Amino acid sequence: MSGEGDPIFEVEPSGSTETYTPEGQMDYEPTYLNSSGGKNQASRNQAKLARSEWDDYKTRFVPIENELIGQIGDPSVYRENVGRATDSVSDTYATGAGEFERNMSRYGVQPNAEEKAQTERQYGLSRATAMTEAANRTRASVKDREMQLMGGGLAPSNLRSQQG
Repeated sequence: MSGEGDPIFEVEPSGSTETYTPEGQMDYEPTYLNSSGGKNQASRNQAKLARSEWDDYKTRFVPIENELIGQIGDPSVYRENVGRATDSVSDTYATGAGEFERNMSRYGVQPNAEEKAQTERQYGLSRATAMTEAANRTRASVKDREMQLMGGGLAPSNLRSQQG
């Protein structure tokens, strides 16, 4: 199809030539590309798109990446995360201890001083073990996260696979 007056599609039923034009389609303008830049317009549009995507990346993601990179090796990140984990364990054990005492009082059980001391000792040991485990797991998790950040492998797909 060359030339300015060529139809888009040609149908030749029974020897006649008819032009098919879909509804709502604008008439073909052979100078359309030339009016907006010619042969290089597509490459210029692609370049504009690439530049705008790069600018968007720099605006949205680079500050977050810089913040994450700044957290690598920062001891305050360890302290903050470990503190959060141990506080959670402590709150859980406090709730459990109160519930245990209420349940015992419902049954009318009043432990003597020796039994109460033994229960508190066991409770304290269990709580200390859980807090130590939470702190150790949190430290390991922060270390793994830092290693992934340094290797460029911290992505949502990696996070999902670790949670499962």
